[in-house]
Amino acid sequence: MFIHELVNKTFDSVDDITVELAQVVKETDELVAERDRLSGEVESLRDENESLKEKNIKLVQMMPVEPVEKTEEVEKTEDVEERIEMEDLFED
Repeated sequence: MFIHELVNKTFDSVDDITVELAQVVKETDELVAERDRLSGEVESLRDENESLKEKNIKLVQMMPVEPVEKTEEVEKTEDVEERIEMEDLFED
């Protein structure tokens, strides 16, 4: 129960109000503890994520890379010239 729900509730005695307020305080304390636990977990997950990113970068850097010579590819495409004749279009 939240504190704003107590506004619309009717109480028979002061003891009932005290009990309800104590329950609200207890629930609030539990929620604060849960929030703190989760924020600690978030921090540990962020640290683990950063660690994994660093390991991933190191692994990627270790991969061998072959240099690509673009000049050979350009020369190959220049040597090949394909012409389409009108007869080629209408062949059966």
